Amino acid sequence: MSDDEGEPGPEEASEILFGLLTDLKLRSKITATDACVLSYWAILAGAHGGNLKKLAKEPGDANTGRYSEHFDRATGMHLHDDNFAILKVPMFSQAEGVREIRSLTVLPPQLTLEDEVQSYEDWDRRVAEYVTDLPPNYLEHCVTKRAAPQLAIPCAIYFDGVQYATRSSLIGFWFVNLVTQRRHLVASIRKGALCKCGCHGWCTLWVVFRFLKWCTEALSRGAHPTLRWDNSDFSQSEINLARRSNLPCPFASVLFLKADLSEFGSTLGFWTTSSMEYPCFLCDAKRSELVNVDGWDAVTHPYNLRSFNDYLSGCANCEQWRYISRGQHVALRGLLVFDRRRDGRGPTLKADFDDLDLKRGDRLEPWDGCPDILQFERLSVFPAQVLFWRRSAEGMSHHRNPLFDQFTGMLPENVIALDWMHTLSLGVFQNWGAYCVHALVKVDAWKTGAVDYSTRLTLSIYRFSSDFQFWVREQNRQFNRNLTEAGNLKGDMFGSATRPKFALKAGETNAFLEYVVSILPEHVPSLGDNGPLILRSGRNLLDLLRIIRAHPKRATASACQDFHRNAKSYLRCLADLQIPYKPKDHMLIEIASRMPFMGSPQLYGCWHDEALNRLLKEVAGSAHALVHERRVLVGFPRAYDNSRSGLTTAKRRRSD
Repeated sequence: MSDDEGEPGPEEASEILFGLLTDLKLRSKITATDACVLSYWAILAGAHGGNLKKLAKEPGDANTGRYSEHFDRATGMHLHDDNFAILKVPMFSQAEGVREIRSLTVLPPQLTLEDEVQSYEDWDRRVAEYVTDLPPNYLEHCVTKRAAPQLAIPCAIYFDGVQYATRSSLIGFWFVNLVTQRRHLVASIRKGALCKCGCHGWCTLWVVFRFLKWCTEALSRGAHPTLRWDNSDFSQSEINLARRSNLPCPFASVLFLKADLSEFGSTLGFWTTSSMEYPCFLCDAKRSELVNVDGWDAVTHPYNLRSFNDYLSGCANCEQWRYISRGQHVALRGLLVFDRRRDGRGPTLKADFDDLDLKRGDRLEPWDGCPDILQFERLSVFPAQVLFWRRSAEGMSHHRNPLFDQFTGMLPENVIALDWMHTLSLGVFQNWGAYCVHALVKVDAWKTGAVDYSTRLTLSIYRFSSDFQFWVREQNRQFNRNLTEAGNLKGDMFGSATRPKFALKAGETNAFLEYVVSILPEHVPSLGDNGPLILRSGRNLLDLLRIIRAHPKRATASACQDFHRNAKSYLRCLADLQIPYKPKDHMLIEIASRMPFMGSPQLYGCWHDEALNRLLKEVAGSAHALVHERRVLVGFPRAYDNSRSGLTTAKRRRSD
């Protein structure tokens, strides 16, 4: 900034313009032609700056592809990076309609993390300051102890599905440096390209998780690997992996595995929360008894917790290791069929095979010796080792996920982080909110006078919306808060009396909770016997929200006890109000029980991660299918840097 005027000088203004044009192109708001031609006219108009001059290209070229090539060269977004690694992954070709082995470009996090660390001159001080008040899951982490006297970098892995077009979506995998809060995009896979042999994409995801395990092993040893994840030599394109082979790299303790609750089931290989027998991957709760608060106190869990040993034991019960002869191989090939039903799982035996004690329904499973299950068809050296998975013996998971490992400290019970945005703001809070709204409408709390319930709901929400919007604006103005302002609410956003719903967003839900609890006392008498219960349960939830906001990292013993007390009181109120329990109500028990070890939910919430989905959506929307994954890996860091530095026209997501 200029000292005299407080405005950017010519050089700085040119760099800002360059950043804005680049950001608009990456978010598909303008084309490469637009960016280059606008830069050209800006330079002729007197703009300065080397980057803007590099981006400038005169108009009139009939071949628009040359503008795209010029844009890539000028911005450094040529589709190659010395940090890239290549995975050979089973994927589905939508163009040809066949399953094939394709090259998937990924960014090893040990390289990007090391580059980030080296960019700070005071890195040791930054880490030391950050880890001082981290919870026990960092202090007791095996990598933290292995790295001593060095300080291991506290990190997290985040993954989520992102829809970037009407009929197109992808799964993104990020490695998060908790010290700087920087998100490194490691891989992105279009969901349309996931394997479709009936495995529900597991053939593709297994390779990605195996690669992530290889990366976390390097960060757990503090040394770059000497071979690729499949024990082969580095390729010529994997320049930095080969150059840094066996050299020291930072130690990193992966503390959290973050995702939406549904992703833990669909992506990690666990059962989903809709399962009757295994709705929770952390304990032995059944769907018929999701919530049991009678045996729950601040130190005792009401259910039997599942450990990593339980996970390993369950996987071992399903895994059927066999050595087969050439004749048995021929016979098995004749029995294998692709089970593509909704509950199918890929290449499966259609009948028992008594010679090897294999049962109907046993399926081929990828493993280190056979990462592509269709290699089974091409076996030529016998006896050969193969792996089948017995579905009839399944316990807490559908697959053994290679990411979970004792050496790296990535044990399910220690790293799976129940995000409070999805679990509370988009779950528990909304369940209560829907009930509360209809309870107030039934007694005509807003004095509409309407007899018809649908009409009364519409008029009530209209009046409520106006009051709610005014209250949020006043809170933000008078107390300098950052509550999310909701738009105009409508009656159909809350369903009906028999089928209530709650269609607000996460930040809006938090503000809704505060406002409704503030106005409830005046309506308690009209709500009858349920009035005190509704008010008490709302105050319980509001206290949970305040505890989370007040503790960014470690939760004190008193905070953990208060959280447990309010959670237990709320769940008792639900039972008294006869509100049906939902899986996310059960997860409230898990969050409260794990707070002493994992820290405050604010530490591992997904609010900022979800905001990145918007950036990824815009970058992915402009990438061609033939080079989609590589283009996204190149374009996302630039868009992310623009967002962090403020050089963007994108709307910022309001953080809770």
